Amino acid sequence: MLCTLKLDGMRFHAFHGSLEVERELGQVLEVSLCISYDVPLADLGKPDSVYAYAEIYETVQKVVMGTKFETMEGLTFAIAKKLLDEYAETEMVETSVKRGQLYVPGVLSSSEVTLMVTREDLLEE
Repeated sequence: MLCTLKLDGMRFHAFHGSLEVERELGQVLEVSLCISYDVPLADLGKPDSVYAYAEIYETVQKVVMGTKFETMEGLTFAIAKKLLDEYAETEMVETSVKRGQLYVPGVLSSSEVTLMVTREDLLEE
């Protein structure tokens, strides 16, 4: 049975972006994801058969805080790839990275990048 775990609004003060000021001062990024994985019907009530929220959070945190990316697309892909690599039952990861602090000559409340990555997508690398 396909199960989808959704985690919304994980926030990190990180140092990503194409501008030097973004990488120096950092900004608050909000990460949300849906991770779809296979669980046998008989195992749905067993805690060790479903993904632990804290472990998923820690995996995302390591990617966000561990490397500097010049694009939000690169960061978003890295999160999805890490989850697909670490969790063998995972079939698809949809990841969004949203930021509110933008260095544009105008008014804009936020920008958000969303990627949907499947295991087959990783074969194209």
